Amino acid sequence: MGGDVALRLAAKRPDLIASLTMLGSSARSEPPEQLAWVDTWLEGAAKDGGFKGENLETFMEVMFGETSRNTEVKREVLNHWRDKMEVCTLSLWPAILGVIQRKRVVELLPNMQETNWKLLIKNTNIRVTKSN
Repeated sequence: MGGDVALRLAAKRPDLIASLTMLGSSARSEPPEQLAWVDTWLEGAAKDGGFKGENLETFMEVMFGETSRNTEVKREVLNHWRDKMEVCTLSLWPAILGVIQRKRVVELLPNMQETNWKLLIKNTNIRVTKSN
């Protein structure tokens, strides 16, 4: 969610931003099929009383890339977060839904170009820098 918040802030209050570099963030909302999948996933987790078993492993896949999940030196960190996620209560779910159901911010990108910012878009990565 950090990239989404950063883009919104940069578009609405560029005076507060000195520089902004984003990696792996999207200005787009989730596709409809992803939203449907998340609803099914969360319903299953609710029936299980939280993130357990297969739902927990799916959560790990959502939060951590394949390389991280399959790197031995990261095992301790992954186990730490797996333990944290496993005890998440339903009170955390509104935050999860907030990330998944966020609205697209693509329309705000031209606002940044109208300021003294330079906006570079390459594939799905966005880098915004302040022009001097």
